[in-house]
Amino acid sequence: MMKNIIFLLIVTIMAGFLFWFCNMMTPQPGQSSGNGNLAILAIPILCILSFFIVFLLIRIFQTLSMKFILFPMSMVTIVIYWIAALFYQRGSYINYRNILVEENLKDRGFVDWEYIDTITTFMSIHINNQFFNFNTYFVFLSFCIFVTLTIVLIKRLTGSGAQKIL
Repeated sequence: MMKNIIFLLIVTIMAGFLFWFCNMMTPQPGQSSGNGNLAILAIPILCILSFFIVFLLIRIFQTLSMKFILFPMSMVTIVIYWIAALFYQRGSYINYRNILVEENLKDRGFVDWEYIDTITTFMSIHINNQFFNFNTYFVFLSFCIFVTLTIVLIKRLTGSGAQKIL
């Protein structure tokens, strides 16, 4: 079990560094964005890392003797966290967009809304800091935990762990 915990720590730290690196790729407002958004390449890597995290968490959770009630309670807590994280992220995006508007107004003397809309779209490098930050890192980790809890709960309900529930 200790080996699984060490591997889990290594993989979560790797994911954290990937989130941090992608966050650092965000150019300053008004700065040229270079050769495209390389942070997009992190998405498949994060998917692979999430599979490793879920796999390691399943192995760890199966060795623990957790009471049944902790699974749904933890899952509800995670969903509540996701809702709060979504509101926080939306507010952060609106604040960042306002900063871009102010910078655009300061540099040009007027607000170029077409430019603002272009650099605040989904794949723009200018909003990497909105997709790769502490909040989204913890949403990523909580998603892995939620998937793990779901899998372990289903295994306990349908498999040999069903007797432990009753």
